Amino acid sequence: MMRLAHADKGLSNPRAEKCSADFSWPDVLTRLFPDNTAAYVASFTRTKVRAAEHVLSGRNGLGGKALVNLLRSPVGHLVLDFIAGDSDWRAIERRRLAIAELEQELQDLELKRRELAPRRRR
Repeated sequence: MMRLAHADKGLSNPRAEKCSADFSWPDVLTRLFPDNTAAYVASFTRTKVRAAEHVLSGRNGLGGKALVNLLRSPVGHLVLDFIAGDSDWRAIERRRLAIAELEQELQDLELKRRELAPRRRR
């Protein structure tokens, strides 16, 4: 079992040291919502506009509940795409989602074809 050390204890873990976030929430959120940023962030994170403004200024981070709400929102996939970058798992997930959408489209088209096809008389 891998144990990660808490930074305040002064302990280090070589695996944890490789983990780094190369993004900042203000950058991510302003790119996703260039206009009325604080209002959109507040809406999708289910927080107050003032709290969103603090996140956008860099004064506060994005809290756990707000992050969960953001990821569960209609723009959650865009947030994941931005913060995951070119990671292999995200590319695989994008392909899986595209295949699922195509399969649903095929099913819908097949139903439409059946509705439009002339019915045979017996």
